[in-house]
Amino acid sequence: MKVCIVGTTPTRGLAPFADPSWQVWTIGPGGRDFPGHRWDRLWEIHGAGQWHTWPADFGKYLDDLSKIEPPQQVVTIRPVQEMAVDWAYQHRKPPEDLAKEVTGAWKANVVIDREHIIKKYGRMWLSSSFSWALAQALEEKVERIGIYGVDLEAGEEYVSQFAGARHFVDLARALDVTVEMPRWCGLLRDPNPYPDRWETHEALWLLNRIGTIKNMVAEKTADLDQTKAEVFRREGAIRALDDIARNFNGKVKTEAEDCIKVLDTQRNEQMSVLGRKAAELSNLNGQMSSWELYMEHFVFTGKSGTL
Repeated sequence: MKVCIVGTTPTRGLAPFADPSWQVWTIGPGGRDFPGHRWDRLWEIHGAGQWHTWPADFGKYLDDLSKIEPPQQVVTIRPVQEMAVDWAYQHRKPPEDLAKEVTGAWKANVVIDREHIIKKYGRMWLSSSFSWALAQALEEKVERIGIYGVDLEAGEEYVSQFAGARHFVDLARALDVTVEMPRWCGLLRDPNPYPDRWETHEALWLLNRIGTIKNMVAEKTADLDQTKAEVFRREGAIRALDDIARNFNGKVKTEAEDCIKVLDTQRNEQMSVLGRKAAELSNLNGQMSSWELYMEHFVFTGKSGTL
């Protein structure tokens, strides 16, 4: 058995969709909706709690899934009807509205043995839909696994999802399962062992650089806040003087109007300074984010290798 697990990043297009000897497994709405790309199993591991953060018209997606017919499968770790009820409740949809919105019989829903997989492979590695799919592929004793359109390169994906997916890739290799990925796939990042991961000259230099920029960001932020406060004070004074000018006559009115002109000029100058300082701060934050991302991908984890 050969299984191709397909995500949504650009290398998805290299997957062997036209080769019927491969089963194609894909993930959620993004994986399902690519035109012209077939799939045999769709993994909907996301819980209804995450569905709650997606659009209210997510019901259309659920309705489409409910009408899928075997041999295609919609794979979940809970009966999907239960999750749909949870999702409807979170969106204040009564049962009768859910029944009108999601109308299929869910004939293609397959619930895998969640507790068995957790007990056998460990909780911490099951950090993404891809990890669940890889674990199930090992359970079904596949001989080859292809991975396309999966990189797991940023944010939470890097910290936990990448580690979980790489664990199952390495486990598959240890079990003599052939794993195929494009040579520029992000999952080929190969972490250096301790202590090299932390003690390289480049890592230490970057830590120093990031620390320096963080200090600069803190200083610039305080300076920007001070400038904002000065602008707000002048705006408050202008409003107070404007109220005086509108309610008094003679010398009081004239002096108030003259003060408004001076304060308005000062405020405009401060607004110009404020824009420049905000741009400088944005630039520093961009530099810091870039250095941190570079460090995560190419220092702590080393260069991409070949499996």
